Amino acid sequence: MSTDMPIGLLVAEKIVGLVLLILGGFFAYASLTPPAGDINYIGGIFVFLGLAVAVVGIFLIISRGK
Repeated sequence: MSTDMPIGLLVAEKIVGLVLLILGGFFAYASLTPPAGDINYIGGIFVFLGLAVAVVGIFLIISRGK
């Protein structure tokens, strides 16, 4: 494997990580606060999925390319 990661790929990885973090956080927040009258018996699944996407985004942001 290559020892150096191209700078463009490193920046793209960080940007994708930031986008995933924002989308996952928004998805989890929107699932926790549904509008009035909404059926919320499976909302926990969507909160979990939103948090999973946010964790993947955090992992992409903090990972280092060598």
